[in-house]
Amino acid sequence: LSDRVNDVSSAGGPVAGSTQPHEGTGRSRPPAWRLRGSWRLGRALLSIAGLALCALVPYLAFRLRVVGGGDVKLLASLGALLGPSTGISAEFYALAIAALYVPTRLAYQGRLLSTIYESTLAAASPILPRARRRPLPDAMFEGIRLSPFVFLGTAVALASCRPISSCV
Repeated sequence: LSDRVNDVSSAGGPVAGSTQPHEGTGRSRPPAWRLRGSWRLGRALLSIAGLALCALVPYLAFRLRVVGGGDVKLLASLGALLGPSTGISAEFYALAIAALYVPTRLAYQGRLLSTIYESTLAAASPILPRARRRPLPDAMFEGIRLSPFVFLGTAVALASCRPISSCV
C-alpha cells in the first residue's frame, strides 16, 4: 500500500512502473523497464540487419575471389555498428573512392592506357576465335588494401548525416 501512495515523483509526473493513467489517453503507462527492453531488441535486430546487408555484396565478391575475407568481415562489422542505412552508405563511398584511386595509380605508373587497351581486347575475347583470344592484363590481378578506403568512406558517410545521432 505504501508503494502505491507515492506513485508521483517530485517533478509531478508518475514514477516508472506506476499504474497511473498516462496523460490524455486514460490508459496506464508501461513500465520503463519494458520500454528499455524493446529498444534494446529493436537495436539488436537493426544491428543484425546491418551486418547481413553490408556483408552481402562483399561476400559475393569474396566468392568470386575479388576481395579478401578480411574485407568482408570489416564491412560486415561496420554494418553491424552503424546500421543498414549508414553502413551501406559507408560501403558505397569506400568502393567509389577505391574505384577512383585505382585508375589514378595506374596513370601515375604510366600503365593506364595500355591496361584499358588490353582490357578492351580481353573483353572481346569470348566472341573471337580461340586462336585470337587474349588473357586479362596483369594489372587486373593486382590487389589493393581496402581498409583505408573503408575508413574514408565511413568518414564521408558519417559527415553527410544530419543530425549525426540519426546515423548511428
